[in-house]
Amino acid sequence: NLFYGDPLLQIDNTIKYLKLLEKARHKGPVIIITKGDYSKFPDEKFDLDLHVAFSTFGIDSYLDGNTMERFENNLKCISTRKNNYNYSIEFRPIIYGINDSDKVFERVIKIASKYNLAIGYSGLQGKPKVKEEWEKEGLSFNAYPGYELGYKKIIGENEMCMFECIAKKYSVPIFRK
Repeated sequence: NLFYGDPLLQIDNTIKYLKLLEKARHKGPVIIITKGDYSKFPDEKFDLDLHVAFSTFGIDSYLDGNTMERFENNLKCISTRKNNYNYSIEFRPIIYGINDSDKVFERVIKIASKYNLAIGYSGLQGKPKVKEEWEKEGLSFNAYPGYELGYKKIIGENEMCMFECIAKKYSVPIFRK
């Protein structure tokens, strides 16, 4: 449901699609990835394998369009729901020199541990057209040393090892996307 952005910014459209999937007796997973205000999502039961993935950049940044406060408020909202679905965290994109420090990693992982959630994570994808748009906007992102920005969502080996070690320390399951 990417008609015009985040599924919670277009809540009526999102609910319409969920009801259509229900009506069609859809049996596969349905995943809502959001930075929006989860308190606006209705607390109703859908006959779907519904997953809600809360997206975070790990820090407050003009590059993200969301805040850590909103992210944490969304996670707090989970416990108030009578219709709990499957929840997880999307930590993305991890960008060289911006949100890839041990401090940021530990912050996101500690939050995941607190709410007993798994984390899906990925690096920055820099397709040629996207890189052109960045340049127009005056944005300059660097690839990890030894890599190039392109179609793969690359994270440096050292950073990936650091992330995995911190996740292991807090017993948080992580999945590279």
